[in-house]
Amino acid sequence: MSVFESFERFIATAIAVAAVAAVALRGLNRLLVWMDQKDWILIPNREALKNADRSILRGFLDLQAIIEPDKRHVIQQREDQEVEKAEDDQGDGNPD
Repeated sequence: MSVFESFERFIATAIAVAAVAAVALRGLNRLLVWMDQKDWILIPNREALKNADRSILRGFLDLQAIIEPDKRHVIQQREDQEVEKAEDDQGDGNPD
């Protein structure tokens, strides 16, 4: 057995393993999406992840307000902006 034969065998095996892994991951993805549609599990969407990031950020800002009380106005300003944005989103639908 020469070096090239073992290298070719290695490449063929690597391609086969990659193909099987891709098919298995695709099948797992489809299974999880199907289970989410049946409400058996909950897969968080992008909006839920954004809200989680916001709550983490809010926690850090609150911690900063405790450590540095003079920065409290920045936190209050951000909270006001979020309230204004929420009110705009709940508007009557007119772009005026």
